[in-house]
Amino acid sequence: MLIDFTKVRRTAVILFLGLSAFYLSLSPTSIAGQGYTGEEINSGLRMLAVVNAWVKGRPIPPMEWSRHGPVPVLFDLPFIKLGKMFVSPDFMLSFQPVLLTAGIVTVLYLWLRKLCSPKVSLLLTFTGAFGTMLWPYAYISLETKLSFFYFSLEAYVGVDAAAAVRYLLRPGRHAEVRSRRFVPRDCIPRLHTIP
Repeated sequence: MLIDFTKVRRTAVILFLGLSAFYLSLSPTSIAGQGYTGEEINSGLRMLAVVNAWVKGRPIPPMEWSRHGPVPVLFDLPFIKLGKMFVSPDFMLSFQPVLLTAGIVTVLYLWLRKLCSPKVSLLLTFTGAFGTMLWPYAYISLETKLSFFYFSLEAYVGVDAAAAVRYLLRPGRHAEVRSRRFVPRDCIPRLHTIP
Protein backbone atom coordinates (compact mmCIF):
# COMPACT_ATOMS: atom_id res chain seq x y z
CA MET A 1 0.00 0.00 0.00
CA LEU A 2 1.60 3.25 -1.10
CA ILE A 3 1.01 6.35 0.97
CA ASP A 4 0.76 9.75 -0.66
CA PHE A 5 3.09 11.71 1.61
CA THR A 6 1.81 15.08 0.49
CA LYS A 7 -1.70 14.25 1.69
CA VAL A 8 -0.35 12.79 4.94
CA ARG A 9 1.78 15.86 5.59
CA ARG A 10 -1.07 18.21 4.72
CA THR A 11 -3.36 16.35 7.10
CA ALA A 12 -0.68 16.43 9.81
CA VAL A 13 -0.24 20.19 9.46
CA ILE A 14 -4.00 20.77 9.56
CA LEU A 15 -4.26 18.45 12.57
CA PHE A 16 -1.47 20.29 14.43
CA LEU A 17 -2.90 23.74 13.71
CA GLY A 18 -6.46 22.68 14.51
CA LEU A 19 -5.57 20.99 17.79
CA SER A 20 -3.34 23.91 18.77
CA ALA A 21 -6.18 26.35 18.14
CA PHE A 22 -8.68 24.17 20.01
CA TYR A 23 -6.40 23.64 23.00
CA LEU A 24 -5.44 27.34 23.04
CA SER A 25 -9.10 28.39 23.03
CA LEU A 26 -9.57 26.58 26.34
CA SER A 27 -6.20 27.52 27.86
CA PRO A 28 -6.16 29.50 31.12
CA THR A 29 -3.10 31.48 29.85
CA SER A 30 -1.50 31.25 33.28
CA ILE A 31 0.71 28.44 34.42
CA ALA A 32 2.95 29.76 37.22
CA GLY A 33 0.91 28.29 40.07
CA GLN A 34 0.79 24.76 38.70
CA GLY A 35 3.41 22.27 39.81
CA TYR A 36 6.99 23.47 39.75
CA THR A 37 6.46 25.86 36.88
CA GLY A 38 7.00 28.94 39.06
CA GLU A 39 10.43 27.63 39.98
CA GLU A 40 11.20 26.92 36.33
CA ILE A 41 10.19 30.47 35.35
CA ASN A 42 12.45 31.94 38.05
CA SER A 43 15.30 29.66 37.02
CA GLY A 44 14.83 30.57 33.35
CA LEU A 45 14.78 34.28 34.14
CA ARG A 46 17.97 33.84 36.15
CA MET A 47 19.61 31.92 33.28
CA LEU A 48 18.78 34.78 30.93
CA ALA A 49 20.15 37.29 33.46
CA VAL A 50 23.39 35.29 33.82
CA VAL A 51 23.91 35.15 30.05
CA ASN A 52 23.07 38.84 29.72
CA ALA A 53 25.54 39.78 32.49
CA TRP A 54 28.24 37.56 30.97
CA VAL A 55 27.79 39.07 27.49
CA LYS A 56 27.87 42.64 28.81
CA GLY A 57 30.85 41.98 31.11
CA ARG A 58 28.96 42.66 34.34
CA PRO A 59 29.24 40.63 37.56
CA ILE A 60 27.37 37.34 37.15
CA PRO A 61 24.51 36.83 39.65
CA PRO A 62 24.20 33.48 41.46
CA MET A 63 22.17 30.85 39.66
CA GLU A 64 18.82 29.59 40.95
CA TRP A 65 18.08 26.00 39.92
CA SER A 66 14.66 24.43 39.68
CA ARG A 67 13.97 21.05 41.29
CA HIS A 68 14.39 19.18 38.02
CA GLY A 69 17.63 20.82 36.98
CA PRO A 70 18.46 22.85 33.89
CA VAL A 71 17.21 20.55 31.11
CA PRO A 72 13.45 21.30 31.38
CA VAL A 73 14.27 24.97 31.79
CA LEU A 74 16.24 24.95 28.53
CA PHE A 75 13.02 23.99 26.71
CA ASP A 76 11.23 26.83 28.50
CA LEU A 77 13.78 29.54 27.62
CA PRO A 78 12.35 30.53 24.19
CA PHE A 79 8.90 31.05 25.73
CA ILE A 80 10.34 32.91 28.73
CA LYS A 81 12.36 35.18 26.44
CA LEU A 82 9.29 35.92 24.31
CA GLY A 83 7.36 36.56 27.51
CA LYS A 84 9.93 39.12 28.64
CA MET A 85 9.57 40.92 25.30
CA PHE A 86 5.76 40.83 25.09
CA VAL A 87 3.20 40.12 27.82
CA SER A 88 4.78 38.07 30.61
CA PRO A 89 6.83 34.89 30.94
CA ASP A 90 3.90 33.17 32.63
CA PHE A 91 1.56 33.98 29.75
CA MET A 92 3.95 32.85 27.03
CA LEU A 93 5.00 29.70 28.91
CA SER A 94 1.35 28.64 29.08
CA PHE A 95 1.52 28.05 25.31
CA GLN A 96 4.28 25.45 25.62
CA PRO A 97 2.20 22.50 26.94
CA VAL A 98 -0.53 23.27 24.39
CA LEU A 99 1.92 23.17 21.47
CA LEU A 100 3.68 20.10 22.83
CA THR A 101 0.41 18.22 23.26
CA ALA A 102 -0.62 19.12 19.71
CA GLY A 103 2.82 17.90 18.61
CA ILE A 104 2.39 14.62 20.48
CA VAL A 105 -0.96 13.99 18.83
CA THR A 106 0.42 14.91 15.41
CA VAL A 107 3.33 12.50 15.81
CA LEU A 108 0.83 9.88 16.96
CA TYR A 109 -1.16 10.45 13.76
CA LEU A 110 1.96 10.15 11.58
CA TRP A 111 2.96 6.99 13.39
CA LEU A 112 -0.49 5.45 13.12
CA ARG A 113 -0.66 6.45 9.47
CA LYS A 114 2.26 4.13 8.82
CA LEU A 115 0.42 1.28 10.53
CA CYS A 116 -3.29 1.87 9.74
CA SER A 117 -5.69 3.17 7.17
CA PRO A 118 -6.46 6.91 7.08
CA LYS A 119 -9.84 6.57 8.79
CA VAL A 120 -8.57 4.32 11.58
CA SER A 121 -5.50 6.48 12.18
CA LEU A 122 -7.64 9.63 12.47
CA LEU A 123 -10.10 7.85 14.76
CA LEU A 124 -7.31 6.69 17.06
CA THR A 125 -5.64 10.09 16.92
CA PHE A 126 -8.79 11.92 17.96
CA THR A 127 -9.37 9.33 20.66
CA GLY A 128 -5.90 10.10 21.97
CA ALA A 129 -6.43 13.85 21.67
CA PHE A 130 -9.81 14.05 23.42
CA GLY A 131 -10.31 10.76 25.24
CA THR A 132 -7.12 10.47 27.27
CA MET A 133 -5.23 12.52 29.83
CA LEU A 134 -3.47 14.43 27.05
CA TRP A 135 -6.35 16.91 26.88
CA PRO A 136 -6.35 17.98 30.56
CA TYR A 137 -2.55 17.89 30.66
CA ALA A 138 -2.44 20.29 27.72
CA TYR A 139 -2.90 23.09 30.23
CA ILE A 140 -0.32 22.20 32.86
CA SER A 141 3.37 21.84 32.25
CA LEU A 142 4.56 18.51 33.53
CA GLU A 143 7.97 17.08 32.87
CA THR A 144 6.36 13.88 31.62
CA LYS A 145 4.95 15.84 28.71
CA LEU A 146 8.45 16.54 27.40
CA SER A 147 9.45 12.94 28.00
CA PHE A 148 6.36 11.60 26.25
CA PHE A 149 6.84 13.98 23.33
CA TYR A 150 10.39 12.75 22.76
CA PHE A 151 9.29 9.15 23.25
CA SER A 152 6.63 9.67 20.60
CA LEU A 153 9.14 11.29 18.28
CA GLU A 154 11.53 8.37 18.79
CA ALA A 155 8.71 5.93 18.18
CA TYR A 156 7.72 7.67 14.96
CA VAL A 157 11.28 7.91 13.67
CA GLY A 158 12.33 4.46 14.92
CA VAL A 159 9.33 2.48 13.76
CA ASP A 160 9.35 1.36 10.20
CA ALA A 161 6.61 -1.21 10.33
CA ALA A 162 7.08 -2.37 6.76
CA ALA A 163 10.80 -3.05 7.32
CA ALA A 164 10.05 -4.94 10.54
CA VAL A 165 7.48 -7.13 8.79
CA ARG A 166 9.83 -7.76 5.86
CA TYR A 167 12.59 -8.74 8.28
CA LEU A 168 10.37 -11.12 10.23
CA LEU A 169 9.00 -12.72 7.04
CA ARG A 170 12.41 -13.45 5.53
CA PRO A 171 13.08 -17.15 5.05
CA GLY A 172 14.98 -18.68 7.95
CA ARG A 173 14.17 -15.88 10.40
CA HIS A 174 11.20 -17.65 11.99
CA ALA A 175 13.39 -20.14 13.83
CA GLU A 176 15.64 -17.37 15.14
CA VAL A 177 12.75 -15.26 16.39
CA ARG A 178 10.86 -18.25 17.80
CA SER A 179 13.87 -19.51 19.74
CA ARG A 180 14.53 -16.02 21.16
CA ARG A 181 18.24 -16.61 20.73
CA PHE A 182 18.60 -13.92 18.14
CA VAL A 183 16.77 -10.61 18.22
CA PRO A 184 18.46 -8.12 15.95
CA ARG A 185 19.51 -4.91 17.60
CA ASP A 186 17.65 -2.71 15.13
CA CYS A 187 14.33 -4.49 15.83
CA ILE A 188 14.35 -3.89 19.60
CA PRO A 189 12.85 -0.37 19.39
CA ARG A 190 10.34 -1.58 16.84
CA LEU A 191 9.17 -4.45 18.99
CA HIS A 192 8.70 -2.43 22.15
CA THR A 193 7.02 0.61 20.57
CA ILE A 194 4.37 -1.09 18.45
CA PRO A 195 1.07 -0.76 20.32
